[in-house]
Order: sequence, then structure tokens, then C-alpha cells
Amino acid sequence: MMLGSSVVSLVRKLQEKYNLQPWIVFGLLHLSARVVGFWTPNILLYLIEKNKIFLRYKIQPTRAPKSELVGEALKHNIATDAATYWAVAFFFYKLLTVDLKHKDDSETETGIENNKKHGWANIRFGGAAPKFGTMAWQVFLGFLGYDFMFYWSHRLLHSPQFYKRVHKKHHMFHTPIGISSAHEHVVESIFQLFNWYIPLGVVGYLAGDLHACTIFYYNVFRWLEAVDAHSGYKFPFSPFHVIPIFGGATRYTNSIIATNLSQANILSRTCFN
Repeated sequence: MMLGSSVVSLVRKLQEKYNLQPWIVFGLLHLSARVVGFWTPNILLYLIEKNKIFLRYKIQPTRAPKSELVGEALKHNIATDAATYWAVAFFFYKLLTVDLKHKDDSETETGIENNKKHGWANIRFGGAAPKFGTMAWQVFLGFLGYDFMFYWSHRLLHSPQFYKRVHKKHHMFHTPIGISSAHEHVVESIFQLFNWYIPLGVVGYLAGDLHACTIFYYNVFRWLEAVDAHSGYKFPFSPFHVIPIFGGATRYTNSIIATNLSQANILSRTCFN
């Protein structure tokens, strides 16, 4: 709770000081989540690998990806955070804040610094954050929606029309590492971004409220889950290993070895087994 509130408070101070547009604030929330949920665990994984710690938990202990491929993935992710993501933030903020109904003046006179809800997803940057339980069910429901969309888009990416031209780039990491979770073709990135944001918007629409703290925690959760699945380590203390509904690193690594599988976390376990 404190981390999310602190991040949102810092972002709002930057917005007030520099008069930032809401879509930039939206982008800063995701980049903050990337630092917490993507870059931090990847640095830890690098240190674990470099110092050969937890070797008993490594799924492919005698294998490692090519250094050139790791360098390519690293440069791609840095470039994404530095440049590409701002276009993404602009597009998806505009998409999530399209007004589906007309509001009177009393509803629209407030701004980002207070309780104004933006668009059909009811995004709210100001005001008190929801209670932990509210944020938890919103994050989990958003993840369920992501899992559903990911399953079907992943099946499409494994079709003959898309696999060699698009999805094969992601499978270049025969020995996955955390940073490979975001190593993909631009077309696959577009698929993933819709999978990522549309379910979150639907949650905000259904709940009538989607606070910036919830958005931050959703992004952190999604990145942690993605990095864990691609980490190449079966950590017994990882919640994504302990909780059965998540696939975890072992399941993902097995799917990479098999190459032509479409795996989600929950949908493929509950509906297609």
C-alpha cells in the first residue's frame, strides 16, 4: 500500500510542478512499475546467475542464452522505456479515457489533482486510494481478463501465419531469462498491449472507479509474473510457484522447449486440459 501511494504522490507532484498532461502521468505510472516489477527482479536474477546462487532451483543449469541475444533484449527494453513507451502511453490513455456518455459541467469541472474520473475506464489520479481488498480484487480480475485474451492471442501467434513471421522472435531464447519476457516482435507487442490494458479498463468500467494506485499495482503484478515465468528458476518461495493457478517458470520453460504450445496461466488449466 505504502509503495503505491508514494509512487502516485511523487508522480502527482511532478504533474503539478511541470503541468504534465494526464497521459504522461499514466506513462510515468507504468515506467515506475517497470522499475519495481521488471528491472529490479532482473537485476537480482543477474546477480544470482553471476554468483551462481540457487543453482538447485535452476531449470536448465547447464545452459545459457547467447550473450548477443541478451544484449539485443537489453537494448530493446531500454529503448522501449526511453522512447517507444511514451507513444504507447498516449494511445492507450486516450483509448481508456474515451467518454462514452456526456457529463454535465458539475461533473467535468475538476481536474487531475482531485477525484475526477477520466473516460469509460473511470481512471482517477487524485483522492484517497481504495482499500487493499478493493485493489486486490481489481488487480486479480484484470489479470483474469488478461489471461483470457493472452490465451487466444497466443494461439493465433502460434498459427502458421504468425509463428515464423512474428512469434518466433520471442522463442529465440531457448533458455529463457527474466529479460526475455519483453523480447518480442512489434506485432506481438501490440497484441500484448491490448491484452494488458483492455481488461484493466473493463475492471474500471464495471467497478466505476480505477485509481492510479490500482493501475500501479496491476502493472507491477503483471511484470513480476512475466519475469518469474521467464526467469529459468523454479523458486519454491515464489508465489507464482506456490499458487497452483499460475504456470510458473517450469511450465513456461517446458512450453519453450516444446515450441508450439499456447499456454495461459488459468484458462489453459481450467478449460482446455
